[in-house]
Amino acid sequence: MQTWKWLGLLIALAAAWWLGWDSRGDQLERQQAQHELSAARRSLDDFVAESQRLQGLGALVEERIAKLKGSTETRIVEYRTHEKLVPLPADCRIDPERLRQLQAGVNDANAAIAAAQSELAGAAD
Repeated sequence: MQTWKWLGLLIALAAAWWLGWDSRGDQLERQQAQHELSAARRSLDDFVAESQRLQGLGALVEERIAKLKGSTETRIVEYRTHEKLVPLPADCRIDPERLRQLQAGVNDANAAIAAAQSELAGAAD
């Protein structure tokens, strides 16, 4: 009978040790899962911030396109009107007004390109 008591006590101790060891493994797994979850949340926050930045850049590009499109259409109408009113002379020399209109269109396009490049470079930082 004494042997059964010792055997029972030994089984109880082994079970307690096993449950303690098993719960320690569960605790380590929970810590690892918590670490992975926090890393995933940080990645998601970074993704959201980057997508918002890109969305802002997209809106800026759309704004620039609309502005350039409006000024381009105005320049085209002005040029075509002048072209009809004052056709090129026989020697094909461009008159000062036509040259001014062409240069204004080129200046608008160059200004839009420069502004977009500087804003994109600033946004990339």
